[in-house]
Parts: sequence; structure tokens; C-alpha cells
Amino acid sequence: LVRGAMARSSSIEAGIPDHLSRFIRTDAESIFLSVLPQTHQPIADSILLILFAHLSMKNAKVVGGRELLQGLKKSGVQIDRTDRALGNYLGGSHALVVKMGVRRGVTYKLTERGISKAKEVAKSLTEV
Repeated sequence: LVRGAMARSSSIEAGIPDHLSRFIRTDAESIFLSVLPQTHQPIADSILLILFAHLSMKNAKVVGGRELLQGLKKSGVQIDRTDRALGNYLGGSHALVVKMGVRRGVTYKLTERGISKAKEVAKSLTEV
């Protein structure tokens, strides 16, 4: 009984991987960025990094819209709609992110291309 409760209390058991530790932070509720990327599309790239962190740390291939917005807010990014902030990263044959669901049930998932782009952005943050 105690072991089960302890395992559930920590949603991120493995901690932050080394390749993300310079710019990813966590608390009991969310994963967020300590540094925003200095790119042409910093908000969209921040979303990619948070999705990538969920994939790397929690093995969560799909992230809810509310959880994503909460992480962005703690990162210092204020947006109303994630899909609009993603812009051309979302949809199409060259999509980096796939949006699934409607309204409050929206979830987001990185494509293989999105994972590659997130790794590029992460690498640029660790080289600074």
C-alpha cells in the first residue's frame, strides 16, 4: 500500500534527462521552460520543447491542451490558443505537431519531423 502511494506521488520518477536539464523545469503540476528559445518562432518552438520534454520524461506521446497551456504560462508565455501559436507547424503534409480532439478535449502530439525540430531547438539552447 505504501509503495503504491509513493510511486503515484511522483509523476516524473526518472527526473530530468541531461539533454533537457539546462532549460526544462518541473513542479508537481507541470513541465515548463526556464529559458525561451531565441528563434524566428519562439512561442511555437517553446511548445515543441514542452511536448518533447513530456515525451522524454513521462513517455507521454500525447499532451492535453490545458497541461500544455499551463506549462507555457509558467514559462512566461501568454497565449489564448495553442493551435494559433503553432501556426504552420500544425497540419499539412510537413506538420511538426498533430492536433487531435475538439474544444476542451484537444491534445497535441509531435510528429517524427517535430521530434527532429525539437531536438534542433534543444541543441541550440544547450550550446548558448
